[in-house]
Amino acid sequence: MMRRAADHGYGPAQYAFGLALLNGNGAGKNPRLALGYFRQACDQGMAKAAYMAGFVYATSAGDLHDPELATRYLEKTIILAGAGSAYARDAQALLLSLTTSK
Repeated sequence: MMRRAADHGYGPAQYAFGLALLNGNGAGKNPRLALGYFRQACDQGMAKAAYMAGFVYATSAGDLHDPELATRYLEKTIILAGAGSAYARDAQALLLSLTTSK
């Protein structure tokens, strides 16, 4: 049911299903597909989905690792969540780690 809701454009379900796919909870583990759901939820204004997209791009190995996309989604997290929020603080810390690892 969660996937059906996610596929019908319900942002909270897109985020939740993305988490399930990322962690392999109740669905097969598929970080690439999880990213798609996080990005869709982000497009609907969900800061936590923007953060998760940025996190996956920042911390994944191989072809999912993309510092430019990580930066874009982490910056969007700060905008969506507000500068003083916990998500914004986490996003800023991850952005800092991206810039210091170059």
